[in-house]
Amino acid sequence: MVKRELAPLAAHDLTDQQAAHIRRTILGRARSKVKNPYRYVQRALRANPGEHLPKFEPMPDAHRGVGRMCPHHPFMAEPCRACAADRLAAD
Repeated sequence: MVKRELAPLAAHDLTDQQAAHIRRTILGRARSKVKNPYRYVQRALRANPGEHLPKFEPMPDAHRGVGRMCPHHPFMAEPCRACAADRLAAD
């Protein structure tokens, strides 16, 4: 049910482990014993789905471009001037 509720909003498919973790997290926040856990989790997901979506974290050495990314400044599409000069000097 967790996977079904969050699938339209998630950037990637949720794994069974992620769905179980989300369910445990929601149930762990309950202030008292939950009579109907399925309904409780469903309401929490529908009330605020963005809070429970897993955060996408890129690989540390992954780049958006192909080979021309700045190795010290991954947010830049091209190497910065200092890094480009260092690269030219090394060649």
